[in-house]
Amino acid sequence: MRQNKILAAVILILIVQTACNQEYSGESVPTVVVQIPSVVKRGQESSFVISATSGSVCYLGVGYYDLDSRWTTVNLPEVTANSDGKCDWKWEVPEDAQDGIAEIRGYIETLGKEDASIFPHSFCIEKCP
Repeated sequence: MRQNKILAAVILILIVQTACNQEYSGESVPTVVVQIPSVVKRGQESSFVISATSGSVCYLGVGYYDLDSRWTTVNLPEVTANSDGKCDWKWEVPEDAQDGIAEIRGYIETLGKEDASIFPHSFCIEKCP
């Protein structure tokens, strides 16, 4: 009796794994940070470009330390990837940004499902140690 329960559990796990593999077996375009500045100046507009599948919705946030040494995040507007598969944002570094490391993070949705994360990519505001 116990062996039957174990066998049933193993079969259920195999069925679930097979279903998941079929659901996500479509081709996906790898997320690539195409353009990110290495150093930006306060008051300067910067451009961030991400490669995605055409029509995907891209989300991006910028994190930096303000003059009070508080980590501050700014969510940029969602962008739909153009026909070339590019999501492009412009962001002006605020005057209250502290010198040092900042980063971008985000994710991409294709057909209403999150299919890629934009892991932290660092850049420098004014000067970095």
